[in-house]
Amino acid sequence: MTGHLRTVARQLLFATILLSILNSGTHGTNAHAEIAKTYPIKNAILSQSPKTVWIEFGESLLTLDAKKINSLNVTDSQGKRVDKSPTIISGARVTTKISGTLKRGKYTVSYRAVSKDGHTVKGSYNFSVK
Repeated sequence: MTGHLRTVARQLLFATILLSILNSGTHGTNAHAEIAKTYPIKNAILSQSPKTVWIEFGESLLTLDAKKINSLNVTDSQGKRVDKSPTIISGARVTTKISGTLKRGKYTVSYRAVSKDGHTVKGSYNFSVK
């Protein structure tokens, strides 16, 4: 190979490697919405009933006009829902209001969220009111 062709080949190889590195870095940020913050936090013991429960994800959530694809439910130890519908979606935060005042006991927060890339994240955690 002549000197000029070697230089061009090296530049192309360098550009290909650089693009591969840059593209591999963006996949992690678009993989799935992960929980960034919650209220109440997992396993919290609250001295009074919360008025709302919310989960904030690391990226905005997908919303579709009339379809309810994201949900946030709060249930008592008997499995009875204690939240009000509908779930409120604002950017990366999913919120639900509590119906009335929660009594002493353990509560479960169950969620289902769809990130902008279409992946569904779901799970649950507990908190208590003393």
